[in-house]
Amino acid sequence: MIETVILCNKYSGTCEDNTKYLFWDSYHPTEKGYRILVDQILQKYVNILTT
Repeated sequence: MIETVILCNKYSGTCEDNTKYLFWDSYHPTEKGYRILVDQILQKYVNILTT
C-alpha cells in the first residue's frame, strides 16, 4: 500500500478538507473511518439490543 493521506491537505488542492474523506493505512481506518463504521452499526442494531 502507498500512504497517500499526505497528498490531501489545504495546500495541494486535491482535497482541501481532509475531514470529508475516509483514509486508512495498511491495517486501520482513521478515527473518521471508525466513526462511520460504528454509526452504521449502531443505527442498525441499537433497536435490536434495546427491545
